[in-house]
Amino acid sequence: MFQYPLNYRYFLQTGVTVKVPRMVSLETTAACQLACKMCDRSSLKRETIFMPDEVFKAAIKNIAPYRIKVNFNGIGEPLLDRNLPDRIAYACSQGIDQIGMVTNGLLLTPRIAGELIAAGIKRITISLDGNDQHSHESGHSGADYETVASNIECLVSLKKKLSADSLDVVLRVTVQKSNLAVIP
Repeated sequence: MFQYPLNYRYFLQTGVTVKVPRMVSLETTAACQLACKMCDRSSLKRETIFMPDEVFKAAIKNIAPYRIKVNFNGIGEPLLDRNLPDRIAYACSQGIDQIGMVTNGLLLTPRIAGELIAAGIKRITISLDGNDQHSHESGHSGADYETVASNIECLVSLKKKLSADSLDVVLRVTVQKSNLAVIP
């Protein structure tokens, strides 16, 4: 069984505290174009605003000295933030070299993927909850399996074409009754 490097039981038994997190998640927008069954977004009463640049830059300046991972994710879809490639490039310019994101993949076009790679992203995690239209889209109202699958193929091809060996492409699956039969 997999054990986290610092599991909760160890923390309680020893009283060891972690003064610096290993990763920070930044949500630069709460906007999303989908209404997924498993997401709490619809029950939250939050404005779908975008993080102002001055707030983002202040956060990065506070995070940068610790050289920890930064992940763009949250309740919102990061690719709706048109400034995301510039924000990733800024974080890299401040010395943060482990930057990732989680996306539903709909907006991960070849142009956007190229901009993200050029900006310095190291991990792109795409939610893909099935291997066909029904299994994926049944949990994601507004999703388009064919678009997401095509965008993933283009991302992998672009990674090879640009020799972006440091980029990890990860598929994330939320197991549900509707897709259980198609998950290996």
